[in-house]
Amino acid sequence: MRTLLTILAALLLSGCWWEGPVFYPPDPAAVQPLRAGLYEVTDSDGKVEQSRMVRNPDGSFGPGAEEKGDHLKLFFVPFPMPGRNLWISEMISTNPAKPGAAYGLIEPNGDIIAHSFVIDCESTADMVRAAGGVVTVKQGEMAQTSCRFNDAASLERGLKAYATAHPKLDDEIHLKRLGD
Repeated sequence: MRTLLTILAALLLSGCWWEGPVFYPPDPAAVQPLRAGLYEVTDSDGKVEQSRMVRNPDGSFGPGAEEKGDHLKLFFVPFPMPGRNLWISEMISTNPAKPGAAYGLIEPNGDIIAHSFVIDCESTADMVRAAGGVVTVKQGEMAQTSCRFNDAASLERGLKAYATAHPKLDDEIHLKRLGD
């Protein structure tokens, strides 16, 4: 999980993903698609790591106490679509200089989770605009596209369009729960 959370934290800070304020505050009573425990993380190169994920008192997930470095909190919200087991993934920044969250989808299937933890903004800009989100392009040495949703309704319209266009989510990083 260390590798995954580090990658996600770096991606969140880059601003090229579907972002917005924290629409779904963590809730310790909320049912989640993941459980605290030891996970095996396999990346697209076949590298395997084990890491512990804990449920924080606020209901979000984070790395175990033995994990080091800058992290973010993960929280999941059910996203009903017929025939699918989708959840909105909300990656909440713990960096006070970069408040907010990045949004994506996960689809658990047993102990394996298909995901689009972060959704690329540039390739989905038309989808974001159609859903009511805002797309901006910062010019400079390297142009950077940013997608922002200012309300949960427009985010959910965008996620529905994304899920419809992607009947199978990315599974380049496999998360498999090994136990407690």
